[in-house]
Amino acid sequence: LGGGFRQDDIGVETLTFNDELYLGGLFDSIGNIKVKNIAKWNGSNWSPLGTGSDGQITALAVYNNELYAAGQFSVIGGITARGIARWDGANWHALANGFTTFGASDLYVYNNSLYAVGMFGITGCTACQNIAYWNGINWNGVGTNGLTDATNVALIEMNSKLIIGSHTETSPPTFLTEIRQWDGGTLTMFSKQNSVSVKKFYIFNNELYCSGGSGPTANVESLVSKWSVGASTCIPVGTGPNQSV
Repeated sequence: LGGGFRQDDIGVETLTFNDELYLGGLFDSIGNIKVKNIAKWNGSNWSPLGTGSDGQITALAVYNNELYAAGQFSVIGGITARGIARWDGANWHALANGFTTFGASDLYVYNNSLYAVGMFGITGCTACQNIAYWNGINWNGVGTNGLTDATNVALIEMNSKLIIGSHTETSPPTFLTEIRQWDGGTLTMFSKQNSVSVKKFYIFNNELYCSGGSGPTANVESLVSKWSVGASTCIPVGTGPNQSV
C-alpha cells in the first residue's frame, strides 16, 4: 500500500477505525512518508499520528471511540506516556502514570473497560501485575495478584467472559500455556498444556482457537489449535503450518 515498508521494518498490529486502517510496529517510514512506529491509511495515502513514538507499538484498540496504543515506548506525540496512550484524532494523551515497565502485548475491550495484558506493573496496584483494565479514569486490577505468568498474553471474549491466555518457559524451550477466564469479579483457571505458546485467540463456530508457537515436544499441528472450555488439552487443527503464527 502506497510503497509499504523497507525490508527491515516490523509491522505488528493493524486495526480499522473510522474507515481508515491503522498500523503499529517498529518503523520510521512507510510509503516514503516519515512516521515513527504508527501510521494510518485512508485508502490513498499514509499519514503519521503526530510525531509518533520512541519505541515499538505492540497493540492497538478502539475504546470510547478513540484509538489506544500500547508498546515499548515512554514518549509518544511529544508527551510522556509509559507504555500506553490515547489518540483523540489530533493529539496523544497519557493514561495516568502508565506502566512501570513496557510490555503490553494485547488490548481488548470487555464490559465497557479497556483491558491490557503483557509484562508490566502499575504503581500502587498489586492486582495490576501483568493485567489491568482502564475504565476511562483509573486503572483497576484483575483478581488478587493479577498474572504471574504473562509472556505473549492474548485476550478475547467468549460466552460473556474474558478469556486470557498466557505462557511461560518452564524448562527452556518448553512452554506451559494457561487459559483463564474472568467474569468481571472472579479469575479462574480452566486449562493448562505443555509445549504450546499462545499468541492470538479467535472464535469460530462458537469455539475457541489459538495460534502461536510450540515447544520441542509439541506436534507442528499445535501451532493452530482448538480449545474446549474445561478441557485440559487442545485439539490440533489439520496438519497446521510449519512455523510459528
